[in-house]
Amino acid sequence: MRVGPRAHLAYCTNAHPGEDWAQVRASLEGPVAEVRRRVAQGRPWALGLRLSGPAAATLAADASERAWLRAWLGSRDAYVFTVNAFPRGPFHGAAVKERAYLPDWRDPARLAYTLQVAELLAELAPPGIEPTVSTVPVTFSAFARDAEADAAMRANLARAREGLARLADRTGRRVRLALEPEPLCLLGTAREAADYLGELYAAVPAAREWIGINLDACHHAVEFEGPAEALRLLRAAGVPVLKVHLSAALALPPTAPALARLEAMDEPTYLHQTFLRLADGRVERHADIPAGVAAARRDPARVAEARAHFHVPLHAGDLGDGLRSTAPELGGLLDALVADPAACDQLEIETYTWAVLPPALRAATVADQVVREYEWTLAELARRGWNAA
Repeated sequence: MRVGPRAHLAYCTNAHPGEDWAQVRASLEGPVAEVRRRVAQGRPWALGLRLSGPAAATLAADASERAWLRAWLGSRDAYVFTVNAFPRGPFHGAAVKERAYLPDWRDPARLAYTLQVAELLAELAPPGIEPTVSTVPVTFSAFARDAEADAAMRANLARAREGLARLADRTGRRVRLALEPEPLCLLGTAREAADYLGELYAAVPAAREWIGINLDACHHAVEFEGPAEALRLLRAAGVPVLKVHLSAALALPPTAPALARLEAMDEPTYLHQTFLRLADGRVERHADIPAGVAAARRDPARVAEARAHFHVPLHAGDLGDGLRSTAPELGGLLDALVADPAACDQLEIETYTWAVLPPALRAATVADQVVREYEWTLAELARRGWNAA
């Protein structure tokens, strides 16, 4: 849906299983249609699709399924402006962890998948919108890298730019690529993203017109980097912010009850990078919950706060035992977007952890929870003078 003078707001269907096109279609006919019915209320309604590699391949190969999707969108006054092409493989119901970043940008398979998704988006997105494809932050830092790998990553990003330009020449549709910084990746902070893309733009000046950033508020919160601060830094560096994920991380004090609660949230599906802000202001980074909890327990006095890459509902608030959502930090980000609508015109609600949240946070259906996230988001935007249309 439209919000404010020019922005679009959606939620990402990675909230639902979508490992192949059959699962994506089932989610569209089920919970996605339910969310749309309860949220749209007579307004055009936007959708952020997640397409895995197998789902994208099926849709690209089957014109009848593309026709079905266009008909589904048309019958519901719905439209697609963005596709999540971050995890190419499984994302629900399996041990994902570091595999979410594979293939990374050294692998030609990542390039081929991304351009296939862009082709689909060029067909699906309505006129007047420059749609976006979000992708991995180049690579995960723990993956082995050398000069050859780094050169391959830069070369494939340059080839992505070339492919997107050819797509625009052929279809008249400009689809742009949004790298999504995430903790412990090559692009983790806004500064790292600005530096990397600055080098890419220097080497390939035309890349600035095609490749930018998907700013995920949860990820920057884990880095103890306010999302509004990240937006300002990227804008000052001349890096386009193509999409903003409205999302929240988990924050807690280093007390015994809080750390026990966090430890109980460790689960085998997703990687939950856990960072500690020390009393001296430094940030200590750990790959997952067990390592972060163990480090905090060794000397709690040196830790001011812990944060975990565990997406929690925007409306969650105080979770007890000192645990809380970082959603209040979105206030500054929304203020910045309202003050400068040109900063970014694509907003996406992105909580995907419903199946692994503690029972108290997933008592309702996923559709119920997503509707509540919309209610929270629309209320926050309305407080700032941006109403849905």
